[in-house]
Amino acid sequence: MLSKKKLHALALVVVLSTTLGFDVAMAKGAAGKKSAVVKKTAASAREQAICKSPRFVKALQSYQKRDYRDAISNLEYVDAHGGCCEWTHYYLGLCYQGINQVGLAYRHYEWVTARAKNASLRKYAQYGCDSVTYYAANRTYGGQGGILAAAAYSQSSGGGGGSGCGSFG
Repeated sequence: MLSKKKLHALALVVVLSTTLGFDVAMAKGAAGKKSAVVKKTAASAREQAICKSPRFVKALQSYQKRDYRDAISNLEYVDAHGGCCEWTHYYLGLCYQGINQVGLAYRHYEWVTARAKNASLRKYAQYGCDSVTYYAANRTYGGQGGILAAAAYSQSSGGGGGSGCGSFG
């Protein structure tokens, strides 16, 4: 049985993904079909190309199945190979939150709030930051993934460990 806090975090992920106005289940295979994300949200041609890439589409399918680790693997690959965009970081935040890595989730949400052009996405990323901050402050253990540790790492290292953005951190 899930604890009340884990249930809250899971509900948040579901609410955030459905509130943005796209249905990840509608994401089609990479065989040239547009995904709902690309159709409704990606503004630039570069973002559309990223969101159409086979690894990104596979990551969305994994996210929909709640296979967050596989989604993270694909999204990190996309990010490290020239696919750095607001959608990559937003989904990384959702996935890290899904596996209770609140520090990493916070860093990705923070990246979106600072750099995204989509105002709605910035708003939801800020809500994600607030949510993981609340969760981290109220959980019953102080294990890995703490927000303070992530912030300290971000300040001291100046980078995101192989992120293709070059400005993550």
